Amino acid sequence: MGRYQGTCPLWHKALLISAFLLLPPQPFSILPASASASSATAAASASSSPAPTTGASSTFPSSPNAGDKMRQAYQDLNKQRQDMLDNVKDRLNKAKEMAGAAFGTGEQHVEAANEHLLEKVMSVMDETEAHGWEHVTHRRGITVHRKFMPALNGVMSKFCCVRASGVLEASCLEVAELFEGNTRVAEYNKYFAEGRDLEHVNNMTKVVWASSPSIFCFKPRDYCTYVHYRKHADGTIIVLNRAASHPEAPPSDKYVRAEVLMGASIIQPVPTHPNKCVFTTIAHINPGGLVPPFLVNKLCARGPVEFHNLVEKAAQRTRGQPKEVLKEGEAGFGGGGGGKYASAAGDGPPSV
Repeated sequence: MGRYQGTCPLWHKALLISAFLLLPPQPFSILPASASASSATAAASASSSPAPTTGASSTFPSSPNAGDKMRQAYQDLNKQRQDMLDNVKDRLNKAKEMAGAAFGTGEQHVEAANEHLLEKVMSVMDETEAHGWEHVTHRRGITVHRKFMPALNGVMSKFCCVRASGVLEASCLEVAELFEGNTRVAEYNKYFAEGRDLEHVNNMTKVVWASSPSIFCFKPRDYCTYVHYRKHADGTIIVLNRAASHPEAPPSDKYVRAEVLMGASIIQPVPTHPNKCVFTTIAHINPGGLVPPFLVNKLCARGPVEFHNLVEKAAQRTRGQPKEVLKEGEAGFGGGGGGKYASAAGDGPPSV
């Protein structure tokens, strides 16, 4: 006897259920086809015969029966399906509205999105393990946490957000100058292949493109990203990253387009220690393609420790060289140049 004799394969059941859900409401019959035909013949015969004048009623009792229950169940199922579709539509409309503000191309939209991202980043900075952050590791002075959270458009992501923080033996300016243009990215990010500036939206925001090489059997990735610079009164320097689209860097068959859902590098001075800084990175990335989420979530939590150490070593190479001090609120990018403290796409913890 066959292995599946007497059983219905799972795909067959799924097909039947799908067909059932897609069918318009139809009246149910609790009788098989042959019985229904017999009933119809009997009914036709009965209609030509004189109606009985005495005796019990020839109709069935009006109490609920199996057919009524099936009809009710079908109506309930239709209502649940419609409610689910309405809920999905509402969420999609909400996501589109938020995306209009978060990913618009006009300068006003870009600035609004920058403010929204900065607010989100500062909120993430203040959160602790009590807010759902899972402690991953503490190695070489770097503490790494991760958390599953929605993207900026409010849609829950299957990829975790990774936050890493530690004290580096380098000043804020030494670390910040690593993010000036694209010339030094390869010093601290081994997953950087190439990159270029696409557009300066204003003197504090630009659009950049960057790519990473193939890792294992996975196709090379590329990123199109907004980069926004901020400096606070206490000397803290913040570089923000989020996904962008640009006509000069459309998706291509050469790469899988990865999406930076939220990225930030926060460089904070250490009081009384001018040659130290607290360096925090936040990376929430969708690598795109068919990479299993569990693999990404495991590997992306390991990269920040090495990334922070490489940043520290690269920053120390410029020690003793003159630094250009940027004042609070001053323009972040020079005219046509690489831009002061402008982070290249992919400057966050690497991911596959």
